[in-house]
Amino acid sequence: MGTLDYTEAMVQIDQGDISPLYLFYGEEFFLAERLVTRLRTLLVRPESAELTYYRFYGEELNLAELLDLLHSIPFFASRRLVILQHSEKLKKGDLAPLIAYCQQPLETNCLVFLAEKPNLKDPLYATIARQGRVVHLRRLYRNQLTRWLEQEARQLGYRLTPEAASALVEQGGEQLALLYSELQKVITYCGRQKQITLPDVQAVGGNDKMHSIFDLTDALARRQIGEGLKALNRLLAYGEPPLLILRMITRQFRLLWQAKVY
Repeated sequence: MGTLDYTEAMVQIDQGDISPLYLFYGEEFFLAERLVTRLRTLLVRPESAELTYYRFYGEELNLAELLDLLHSIPFFASRRLVILQHSEKLKKGDLAPLIAYCQQPLETNCLVFLAEKPNLKDPLYATIARQGRVVHLRRLYRNQLTRWLEQEARQLGYRLTPEAASALVEQGGEQLALLYSELQKVITYCGRQKQITLPDVQAVGGNDKMHSIFDLTDALARRQIGEGLKALNRLLAYGEPPLLILRMITRQFRLLWQAKVY
C-alpha cells in the first residue's frame, strides 16, 4: 500500500480498517495527534485506559520494556494502542529486535510511530512501510485550509460557509491547532445554530482581537513586559501583520492621550 494522506487515513480508521502498525510523519503534528485521538476513541475504553494505552518517547525508550509490552496479551480489551513519539531519536544500534517485531506485528496491538523528518530508507521505517501503513502529514497550503476547516466543522455537525472558513483562516493564520481552537470558539458561540456564517466568525474573532490589543496597550502602559508579550503573541497568532499591530498601538495611545488632555 502506498503512502496515505490525513484524509485517507482517517477514512480507513473510521471504517474500522485499523492496521497493527503505523508511521505518522510530517510537519503537521496536530494532524498526527488527531489521528491518535481517533484511534484512542475506537480502541481504548476509558475504564481500561491505564492498561491499554501507552506512550513512549524515542530519546528515553527502554526497548526491552516496550517489547515485553508488545508481546503480552492486553487486559480487558482485544487490542491496545501504543504510541512511540520522537521515533527518529531512537538509538540506531538497538533496533534489531524492534525491526523483527515490525516484520510480524501482532493484531492485538496498534503500534504507532511518530516522527517529523524520518529517513524512510532506514531499515525500521522501510519495514513499517512494507508491513504497516505510512501516513504523510504534509503542511497544508493556505488554499487547502478552508476546505480542511469545512471538513472539521462537518464532522462536528456544523456547516461552515466558504466565506466563514476564509475569515477563520484570515484571523487564525496557518497553524492548525489555533485554527481548530478558533473553530471551536465559533461553534460554542453558534450553539444550536448549525450553519456558521461570516458574521458569526467576525463576532467571535473580532472580540478576541480587540481584547488582545487592549491587553497589549494596557500592559505597555503598566510596563508589564510579560503580559504585553502574551498579548502580542496572541495578535501575531491571529495573523495580524506587525505593522498593523504597531498602528493599532499608536492609535490606542493617541486615544488615551486625547482622553487625558480633554
